[in-house]
Amino acid sequence: MPEELGARELSALIPLDGWRLLIISQQTLEEGDAPQVHGADLGSGHWTRLAELPGCASIAGIRVEAGRLVFTCEVPGGDSHGASREVAVPLGPGWSPRPGPVQAQAAEIRTGPTCIRFEGLPCAWERVTVIRGRAIRRFRP
Repeated sequence: MPEELGARELSALIPLDGWRLLIISQQTLEEGDAPQVHGADLGSGHWTRLAELPGCASIAGIRVEAGRLVFTCEVPGGDSHGASREVAVPLGPGWSPRPGPVQAQAAEIRTGPTCIRFEGLPCAWERVTVIRGRAIRRFRP
């Protein structure tokens, strides 16, 4: 698991077919970066940053449209009315989940025979455990 992902607040986990997963994380104020989208092929252990959302102070909502994620982002310096804008991130082949809204997730998601769990404290994740049937895989930063 990428070191940078271990120190981020999770916004959503989106399981895909096979052992693949999308991880949506909020910005880290200490680093001054933006929310990010990571993809993980948990079968091979390959993790990659797919996108960053510059100009997005935090993620207020996520939906999937054909081949892309659409984020409702709170704008930095927004007033008490919650200024926001939409940011679309295209997804490459094999990374697109089914269209529809994405629910904010805690550090664990279950879908069918698969359970994916981030373990440790938020913004200080110690490992990710993936259980699928009898197979268990663990990843550390």
